[in-house]
Amino acid sequence: MKNFWLWILFLALLFVGSYYREVLFRSVNALIAGEDFFYAKTTYLPFLADWSRGELVKLKYGMTVGFSVFFMGVSLLGLKLSLNEKWPYYLLSIIYLLLIMVAAITVIIGLVFLSFSEVYPFLRMMIGWFHSPVLYLLLSAATFAIRQIDQN
Repeated sequence: MKNFWLWILFLALLFVGSYYREVLFRSVNALIAGEDFFYAKTTYLPFLADWSRGELVKLKYGMTVGFSVFFMGVSLLGLKLSLNEKWPYYLLSIIYLLLIMVAAITVIIGLVFLSFSEVYPFLRMMIGWFHSPVLYLLLSAATFAIRQIDQN
């Protein structure tokens, strides 16, 4: 039962992180676009109001790295601590490593052969996999299903 509550705790952390990630990115994007208000804004960020566009873009890149580390760390730690099997943790580690490698290759291709704006939509899609509880949920569901099959 302790493992179940740990699993729920990590899932809650991922969902709360997803919410704050969305609010922060939407707020920063609105400030970059020069908007004072937009439909999804639920938090006023007065300390960012005086930042330049360049500073806000740098902040966005920093937040991308920070949230990526957060989601990867929470997901990996959650699988490791809450599930008795090791394979979900190792599989998620491999998935993250592959995603990082593909993203790095894409950035290099974008900077050397194309333009960053051409590869950005693909990178944004990949960041969606990092900044989401989906992989944690899928591997957890697979683990629970395999346990159920093994018990029968």
